Amino acid sequence: MNTWFTEIVRDANERALNDQELERITVYYGGLPARLRAAEEVEQLESELAGTLFGELKKKHPYRTLYTRRLVQDLLESLRHMVQAMLADEPRMFRHRWVNHLTRVVAELDLDPGEIQDVYALVLDRSAGKLANHSRELLQPYFDELADALTPALAGR
Repeated sequence: MNTWFTEIVRDANERALNDQELERITVYYGGLPARLRAAEEVEQLESELAGTLFGELKKKHPYRTLYTRRLVQDLLESLRHMVQAMLADEPRMFRHRWVNHLTRVVAELDLDPGEIQDVYALVLDRSAGKLANHSRELLQPYFDELADALTPALAGR
């Protein structure tokens, strides 16, 4: 998968970048410091979030401790994929690296998509108060992408 930046460079090939391409790159680099701060905030929050999620999911599902541990690891991995896509300003990267995989796993394992949506809502809720507004705003489209991807699976139940 090529990122938007790679596509711009590849499409330009031997010509100069046009105004629209230059504007896209300029806007991206102007927003990069905020994206880097958001990534740092998520990284600093990760271990606390892992403990919180494990504790809450363990209470909710006391007989699924091994499943809960693996689920929390997957949730943190998905958060890392969100951050990477957010840093690249490339929603397709998140879809390609995580969302498509998640929807396949949910279908193949016959998991309840509603339960998975609830778990991601818990991640968003528990991290929301700990992240700055700009960080939440940058990550929100990726949480929305997950919710949108799981919604068709819910309709099929």
